[in-house]
Amino acid sequence: MADKASTGREMTRGIESGEYWDAIEGEAVLAVEQGMDANACPYFAGSDEATHWLFTFENFRDQPYIEDGKRAARADLPITACPSGLESPLREAWEQGWRITNEGEFRRLKDLEIEFRVTGAIRK
Repeated sequence: MADKASTGREMTRGIESGEYWDAIEGEAVLAVEQGMDANACPYFAGSDEATHWLFTFENFRDQPYIEDGKRAARADLPITACPSGLESPLREAWEQGWRITNEGEFRRLKDLEIEFRVTGAIRK
């Protein structure tokens, strides 16, 4: 009986410290690295664990495509420069990265830089 009580305390301590959720994240990252798809989720659909696993899986899987989209926007490539043949979620991630950079804070800073260069050149 004491064993169950101590195991329960250890599990609670692990959950409170984040080790439990970190382990779930690690499983999701490993699944991406091994080329698995979202169907590889080992948790019951609708559970907090499944939700966390899928969230981590999708974010880790999409990150390189978001970065590629950002690089394309910084290089002044159009959104249509998205590589063809990407499955829908990866295409959306690439386009999201492009939009973040081209329509977000970076774009405003770029516009300010252009404005500064133009007005600075006129003053000379």
